[in-house]
Amino acid sequence: MKRILGVLLLISILLACRDEEPIFEKSADERVEEAISDLNAKLTAPGNGWLLRYRPESESGVYNVLLDFNEDGTVNIQTDFGVNDGEFYEQTVTYRVDNSLGLELILENYSFFSFLFEQNGASFLAEYEFNYINETPDGDLVFRSKSDPSLPTTLVFQPANEGDENLLGKDIARNLSALSENSPARFASSYRLRFTDRDLTFYLNFDDFRRTLNFNFVSPDGSGNGRELDFSSPYIIQGNEIILDQPLSGSYFGQQVEIANIRFGSLSDINLTICDSMITANQYSATVNSASAVLENTLFDPNGANVLNQVDFFFSLNNNIFGENGSLGPQIDQDVEGSLAMLLYYDESVNDPFYALGFFIVNENGSVTRALREFTPTITGNRLQVEYAPTFTVLQDTTGVFNEENIDNYLNLFAEGDGVYIYKITDETYELYNACSETSFVFFHN
Repeated sequence: MKRILGVLLLISILLACRDEEPIFEKSADERVEEAISDLNAKLTAPGNGWLLRYRPESESGVYNVLLDFNEDGTVNIQTDFGVNDGEFYEQTVTYRVDNSLGLELILENYSFFSFLFEQNGASFLAEYEFNYINETPDGDLVFRSKSDPSLPTTLVFQPANEGDENLLGKDIARNLSALSENSPARFASSYRLRFTDRDLTFYLNFDDFRRTLNFNFVSPDGSGNGRELDFSSPYIIQGNEIILDQPLSGSYFGQQVEIANIRFGSLSDINLTICDSMITANQYSATVNSASAVLENTLFDPNGANVLNQVDFFFSLNNNIFGENGSLGPQIDQDVEGSLAMLLYYDESVNDPFYALGFFIVNENGSVTRALREFTPTITGNRLQVEYAPTFTVLQDTTGVFNEENIDNYLNLFAEGDGVYIYKITDETYELYNACSETSFVFFHN
């Protein structure tokens, strides 16, 4: 009897379940397709597209980016990122909304985002695949980076307003590129922000793709006399100005200064005197808190002036020595057989200082010869002038055979005329540029 009652109870339960509504009216695939369609509809809805204030990592500056998604699966991207002759000012690429443990937005073609992703060995933390998070009550769409290893970047797409194209500072990007291209050095750049109505000049460098501004020196008269600074701030280009995340503020040589933004005007040519001749550089008119100023190229790099305070030596591989038309490496390989690199010794030891320039040479028997000319240095700011000793100093295998005349040809390119100007590229990399011989030597600190 108990068994019969149990069976009847089970049958009644099953019959009751048949009358209940299913948990989901649609299949999993149908729900995914509906979610994808819904996000696509949201992306394509705004008439003026989306404004993204994009900061790839916490230490970088911000890019204004306009994104206009189309129903044909393309997106128009506008930026003021001026590299590669303005390649990324405007692009149209394909995109797709997909599902992988949640909705994601993927930019399928090479774009501004892809370029940033590649920088510094793909360590810049930029991205081109984004996980969709939600829509805010204000109608913004929130995404997070799919590729960041930790603390993923949050990106907020805001509906763009008519006229937001004016936020893109393409003129500033072009003019800063022109300033960089007209730098006296081949690879490095140094600038000074000179107030025209007061005796005060700041020396600085830009990191173009990270969008950071680095102030490293301040002078009361622009002559290179002054004191070091160590101030950096991310910035955003907006319209005709750059705006710093953190203002530079303080008293410098009795003058109170705050630099929160720099509003730019027009770009013009200036002349720099070097090697008893004039070279063309640029000057960019500016306003800082209503004070008139100019941003201009300069031969002086305070960071370069400090390089030779180190007691060590530097090396430049042959391929990292450049003339007016490119690398001199292949020619050096022929002229100085067995040479691998140029060596620069700058040892200011009190008891036994040693200054020398020459080549690291591997002889036919596998031994190493360091063929050097000692020199007496004269340092003026970041300019090094050398007076060579009349004979070579040979270290290690002193029996190695080398062509003294050919080595001297390259040592003279280094020292010609006014000497060589030292510019810092990274903490371990420096460009030593001789404008008289139009030769650049990219040295690494060993």
